[in-house]
Amino acid sequence: MKKIIVSSLFLIFLCITGIVGMSLFNKMMTNKFDNAEPKEYAIEKAKNNDELKEIIGNNIVIEKNSDKQKKKGSFTFSLGGNGLNINQNSVDLKIGLIGEKGSAILNVVAFKENSKWIYKNIYVTIPNSNKKIKLLNNKKI
Repeated sequence: MKKIIVSSLFLIFLCITGIVGMSLFNKMMTNKFDNAEPKEYAIEKAKNNDELKEIIGNNIVIEKNSDKQKKKGSFTFSLGGNGLNINQNSVDLKIGLIGEKGSAILNVVAFKENSKWIYKNIYVTIPNSNKKIKLLNNKKI
C-alpha cells in the first residue's frame, strides 16, 4: 500500500514539474519574440512613417493583449560552455498598433542569414479600410 502511495506522489510531482517547466520554457520563448531585433526595427519604421501617422495618429504604441498578435518563428538550440543557447533564425509577427486616431496591424517577416537579419516584408494594414502601407523594399540590414 505504501508503494502505491509513494509511486502516486512521485507521478504527481513529476507531472507538476513538467507543467511548470513547460510553462517557463513557453515564457522564455515568448520573451525572445518580444525582444527580437526585427520587431524593434519594424516598430521604429512604423512610428516614422508619415502616411501611417496621418491615418492612426502620431503617438503610436503597441496594443497590449490583442487578438491581432501573432508570433511565429524558428530557433536553433545548442549546448555549449555557457549552457543552453537559443538563437532565433526567423520571425513571422503580427503586432497590433494603436494611435489616437485609430489602429493598425504591423506585419513582419524576416530571417537570419550569416548573423544578419534579412527582411522579407514589413507592412502595415489598416483594418477599417483594408489599406496596406509597405514600410520596406526588400533590403539587407
